[in-house]
Order: sequence, then structure tokens, then C-alpha cells
Amino acid sequence: MNTFGHIIKFERIRQNIKQVQLSDGICTPSYLSKIESNSIVPSEEILGLLFKRLSLKFNNKDMTEEEYLLKFRDLYFDALKTKDKEKTTLVLEKLTIEGYPFSNPSFYYSFLLMYFRLKVLTFYIEEDTLNFISTIAKFSDDFDSYQLFQLNTCIGYYHFYKFEYEPTFDAFEKAQDYLKNCNVDNCEVADFNYLIGLICFHQEKLVASKEYMNEALKYYTKEFLYTRATECYIIIALIHRRSMNLIEGRETLLLAEKLAKLSNVEDYLLPIIYFNLASIYALNKDHLKATQAYINSMNLSEDPAVRIRYIYSIVLETSKMNNRDEVIKWSDLGIKIYDTHPSDEIEPYYFHLKYYQSQSTNSDNIKIPLESLIKYFAKHNDYRHAYKYSIKLASLLHREKKYQKAAKYYSKANSYLSLREKRKFKEEI
Repeated sequence: MNTFGHIIKFERIRQNIKQVQLSDGICTPSYLSKIESNSIVPSEEILGLLFKRLSLKFNNKDMTEEEYLLKFRDLYFDALKTKDKEKTTLVLEKLTIEGYPFSNPSFYYSFLLMYFRLKVLTFYIEEDTLNFISTIAKFSDDFDSYQLFQLNTCIGYYHFYKFEYEPTFDAFEKAQDYLKNCNVDNCEVADFNYLIGLICFHQEKLVASKEYMNEALKYYTKEFLYTRATECYIIIALIHRRSMNLIEGRETLLLAEKLAKLSNVEDYLLPIIYFNLASIYALNKDHLKATQAYINSMNLSEDPAVRIRYIYSIVLETSKMNNRDEVIKWSDLGIKIYDTHPSDEIEPYYFHLKYYQSQSTNSDNIKIPLESLIKYFAKHNDYRHAYKYSIKLASLLHREKKYQKAAKYYSKANSYLSLREKRKFKEEI
């Protein structure tokens, strides 16, 4: 018996259509209710009209449901193993065009859960994504343990994408409970260990994060999945860095670099590796190596917003080496990028670079740019940098023995520090 009531009900709820609206001119609301509960088999004419009103098209009928689901599951597992976003995006586009009329509700729910997981994996988040999640969750009473594991993984992944870490962890904990009661492919277990390790890292649960990452890493290294193994090594290196185990962090990142060059998405991973290597070198005051790592990272990106951030980091490192020519060269390049691609997002970096440019080319007149910088960052509630530049200006005025003006900017710096740290009092200078 080919019944498609579960598909109609899901789409109707997802599209926020009431039964009265959907059934109008086609059948009675009570008849539609029976269709949605799969209690009756409607005529092809009624089914076609309902599908048309819901804008549902199914073009793929060459395989049985079991064959189609198994084929899709293989694609799903491949995506989890390789995390090849371009290939996965093409799969999703094809699925959106062809569709498949699952008459088995359980098959349909499994398809939807895997489909959504792939969408989040490729960061293909649409405005109605939350609606999709809340809709499919309404059918969870009919899910088995594996589907509930998938559902909560999807919910957690969605919240993680939105930087909502508490609900992410709650959803992953539920998924972990269901994982104990079902058979899950090893690639899904490894992927889940990576995800929960990632959220533990963001919650500063560093010991737990490293344990989960190592579990995921065992599978990825065994299966020669270089991309996923590299991701694990990067997080482990960041754990070492936060724990100030800088030598271990550096060695782990160098290992990640070797693996990234063996993967087919090295341009995606190498900038992250080089950036974090640079931060470790900078902490060790190895400014030359830090500068080169930032340059390596910058050279792998064409995005102006990304490039100007790296350039600012390069300027900071070269200024610590008192290399005026390099500071001027990189500041000029960053300012040129902003002039060519102006945006609110990168405007702060433009102001930073203008300061370092002025400082290196004409330090006698640096006071005027500093005053402008202080006003700009204070206006944009960036009290960290308003404080930083107030201290610089106050120190400069103090060296010139302009004590009254210096006191004024020390006082301003103190005010900005209070705002930055959300203190309810201000210390006397």
C-alpha cells in the first residue's frame, strides 16, 4: 500500500499550512487527516493535487526505497568521512531536484535526518532551518534510537553553528545517551566524538575535549582520512596552546600541516594551521617565524576581510622587531585593500594600520592620528583599543613633559579600562 501521508503532513507543518487551507477544493479536512495518518490510500488525482499545492515533485523512481536509501546512506557516510564540502553540496543539489517518494515513514525520516545533517555540514543554513528542525522533532515519537541519535546530533550541530554552546552541549548529551542503545557506523561515532570534543573545547573542558578528539583520531588515522585527522590535530594543538604547552602545540600543528598537504582540501585547513602556528611563535617571541606563518596563511586566502586581518598581525610582529620598512610596506598593502574593498567589517583594521603607518613614517606627528583612533574606537564601544591608544598617547605626552595633557589621557585610559572590564568603579590615577 503506497501511502504518502507522512510526507504530506511533514511538508504541511513545515510550510505552516493548516489542514483546512491544504484541503480546500481538494478534499475535506477530515479526509486529509486520514491521509496524513496513513489510514487510507487516496486516489492518484487527490494525491497529485496535494503534492502540487505543497510544491512537491518526485522525479526519481528508478530504484526501490531500500536501494535509494542505501545509496544515499553511502553518500552520507562518504561526506562524514571526507568532509568534502563541494562534493556534498553537489549531492544536496541533485537530491533537491530529483526527490524521492518514500512510502515507508521510517525511511523518509531517516532520509530527512541525513539530508539535514549534510546541509549543516556544508554550512548550507537557510532562514527556515530552525523551522525544519522543529517540524521533524514533532515526528520523533515514531523514531527509533538511531533516529533520535541523529535528530539530537542535528539539533546540537545547528546550535553550534549559531554559537549557542549550552543548547549544543545539551543536545549532544542526549544524542550520547541514544548512541548507547543503537548500532552506529564507526564513521558516525568518530564524527560525533569530534563534534562533542569541539563543544567541550569551546566550553573550556580541555581534558574531556582532548579525550574525545583522540578517540576520533584513532578512527581517522586508521582509515587514512587525512582531512578529518588534521581537524583533530588542530583542536588538540589549540588545547596545548590554551594550557601553555607551547612546544607540544607547535609539534602537533607541524604534524597537522603534513597531513593537510596530503588531503584534498589543504587550502581550507592550512590557513588555520599557519595562523595558530604564528600565534605560538608570537607567544615565544619568535617574531620572524610568526611573521612568516602569517604570510603563509594570508597567501592562501583571496578574501579581502581575511587578508587584512593577517596583514594587521604581520604589522604587529614586524613592529616588535622595529622593522620600519616592513611595517610601512604591509600597512600600505592593508590600507590599499581597504580602499579597494571598503566595509564596516574591516574598517577597524584600516584605522590600526593608519596608526602604524604614521608611526613608522612620521612619528613626530603621531599625536593627531592617535586622537582620531581613540575617538573612533570609543565611539564604536571598542574600549580595549580605546584604552590601548589612550595609553600610547599619554605616554608620548609624558615623555614630552606635557604632564597636564598626559594626565588627561591617562584618566581616559582608566575610564576605558573600567568600561572594558565592566567595573563599577574607576581607579584614581
